[in-house]
Amino acid sequence: MKIIHSSLLLLFSSLSLLSQSNEVVTPTNDVSLLGYSGLLYTPSAYTTKWGTLHTSFTHYDKHTAFTFEAGESHERSFIANLGFLPFAEFTFKLTKPYNSGDENYGIGDRSISGRIQMIKEKKYIPAILIGTNDLAAVSSFFNTNYIVASKIIPIKNILLNANLGYGFKISEAKRHYLQGAFGGVQASYKSLNIMVEYDADQWNAGLGYQYKKLLFLKTALIDLKYLSFNIGLQYQLR
Repeated sequence: MKIIHSSLLLLFSSLSLLSQSNEVVTPTNDVSLLGYSGLLYTPSAYTTKWGTLHTSFTHYDKHTAFTFEAGESHERSFIANLGFLPFAEFTFKLTKPYNSGDENYGIGDRSISGRIQMIKEKKYIPAILIGTNDLAAVSSFFNTNYIVASKIIPIKNILLNANLGYGFKISEAKRHYLQGAFGGVQASYKSLNIMVEYDADQWNAGLGYQYKKLLFLKTALIDLKYLSFNIGLQYQLR
């Protein structure tokens, strides 16, 4: 585990040094499979543009499901992500297994995430953000609190987005999500994104595609073997 943590830190530091001779590039909105700005399962230090609403649907393989029937049934999430002010973002997520005939599930697991960018990215300084998932919940599948740093590195026609963070829980969590050091890299060329990340528990890889900043598609191999995907639409409210 110490080797993984050291490798993530070394990778982030190396990529940050590469960016020192370049101007800061403002990233486009890129929402993770879990609904907040990030790669696949890991968050970034960027937020959705103020006044932008991103709605999406995520399918999780049963082996990577989060809630009631993890390991037994595929699951899906219905997600709404809102950029609130230039430095804040809120996400509401409703998650439910496909085999949800049991009335005890109700409408599904409801999860609320809040994120505030504390430091805006500059030429020599990465963006830094703090976030929380289900902070007030008594028992949650997604509960975590984290701090993450992100840096955009332009290399010719490719944009690299490097993220490094640490997550921890305060209240009881039913699932071990984002507990410890995490990080990842996204390479973007025009409308295509390639992502590799470590989510504090496993390695994930994926592809993303966006059409005119309106339609967003992501597909991922979680733990490098279980297929999940996300489709989203973006709207400008202001």
